[in-house]
Amino acid sequence: MDLSPSEFGYFVTQVGLAATSFGVSEEDVSTVATALQKLFGYRCSPPATVIPEMGPTLNSICQNEKCPLDPMATCAAYPNNGTVMEPPKANSTNNSTMPSSTSEPTATTPGVPIFTNAASTINLGHGIIFGVFVLALGM
Repeated sequence: MDLSPSEFGYFVTQVGLAATSFGVSEEDVSTVATALQKLFGYRCSPPATVIPEMGPTLNSICQNEKCPLDPMATCAAYPNNGTVMEPPKANSTNNSTMPSSTSEPTATTPGVPIFTNAASTINLGHGIIFGVFVLALGM
């Protein structure tokens, strides 16, 4: 991801504030923030195991050129040698549309749950908060 150090810091701060609002101690929030920085906050970080079942993976999300370079950087392991490409601007000339299909679920398809963006966002928020608690308890 082309996150700058400021954007990554903002993310970590928001995770900490969310955890604090649920009663997580400042000490645990600080521990989680340190873990997030170590695992995700350096450019070109070597593979590391975050989820044991997945084994070592490339985890760097602070890939902007302003992000600190990992002391053991392995930029060659990342696409474009760790250089993040700006996404193209969306406009009418490069905008693509999804082809329609009769097999896609509809609101009337029986047995298919329909989710709204709001529900997905709420579930994502709960997942992040749950993850923070798990990290805090495990450390």
